[in-house]
Amino acid sequence: GFPVTIIPVKAYLSTTGLKDVAETYGSEVILKIKVPKGAKGVSVDTINDMILSFSIWLPIIFGLIILFTGSDNSKGYVRVMALIGSLISLSATIPLITGFDTTTAAMQFVEQVAWVPRYDINYYLGVDGISMWFVVLTAFITVIVVMAAWEVITENVAQYMAAFLILS
Repeated sequence: GFPVTIIPVKAYLSTTGLKDVAETYGSEVILKIKVPKGAKGVSVDTINDMILSFSIWLPIIFGLIILFTGSDNSKGYVRVMALIGSLISLSATIPLITGFDTTTAAMQFVEQVAWVPRYDINYYLGVDGISMWFVVLTAFITVIVVMAAWEVITENVAQYMAAFLILS
């Protein structure tokens, strides 16, 4: 494993020149992990840092579930699953709005994971001030379309809902 040092937040932030922040955090404890040079792996720290992945992959997962389990005999199940999937996907984008820092133009909610390290291919996501709203808008429109198609789509409901969720 990597060497781990436990440092009080107040002491750590005071040494970095962030005394105002140190007063806010008080005596909570943080972990400081020293990673050897050249180590590769996940740079995602918490579940909140994976919020973009959730908002992208949740509709795809629900779409695949609907595609493989739904049929024309179970239209109600398909519609409810599509609505649940779209609502969960929309709720996954709420931290994008609440956690977005409008004082910077830098990319936020950045995720970078080595996908094929041999060829230096990475799974790399992030949003800026404009694209953040497009992610939220897409999730919102997905809910609207699922509700609008509730009674309008009467044939191949599973295929329609699955295709729409996968493409959203």
